Formats: sequence, structure tokens, C-alpha cells
Amino acid sequence: NSYADKKSLSQRKDDREQQRLWAIALIERMEPKLIRILRKWTSDMYLIEDVMLDTWEIMLKNMHTVENHPNPEGWIIKAAKYNMWKALKKQQNQW
Repeated sequence: NSYADKKSLSQRKDDREQQRLWAIALIERMEPKLIRILRKWTSDMYLIEDVMLDTWEIMLKNMHTVENHPNPEGWIIKAAKYNMWKALKKQQNQW
């Protein structure tokens, strides 16, 4: 039983590491594309960076969903657009 527990723990660590590497690769691949998409909405690079950070945070919180999604890049783009819409709406309400 102890050996099985250790093996299971080791497997979970390996799975988490694979998940981490997958997320890093996805973020690196998607970042330039997201910047291009979000720049269509605003030229404010600070806002774009904030929206992207929010998007990555949401992605990481929903990692299982994103990993198993048939189109993870599409999921991220949709989340980023929604986050940008919310941010612009919030900015507009401040004026």
C-alpha cells in the first residue's frame, strides 16, 4: 500500500508537471495572437496586459476544462474577448 501511495504521488507530480509545461507552451504560443486581437479593441497596452493576465489566471483555474476542450485556443480567445469587454465597460462606467 505504501509503495502504491508513493507511486500515485509520483504520478500526480508528473501529471502536474506535464500540465504546467502544456500551459506554459500554450501561453507562449497564444500571447502574440491575443495582443493582436485585443489591440483591435484598444491601444492601451497596460489594459491589454491586465486583460491577458486575467485571462491566464482564468485559464489556470479552469485548466481541466481547457485541456479537455476541443479548441483550447478558441476557449482562451473567447475568455480574453469577454475580459476585454468587461474591462472596457468598467472603464466607461468610471467616466
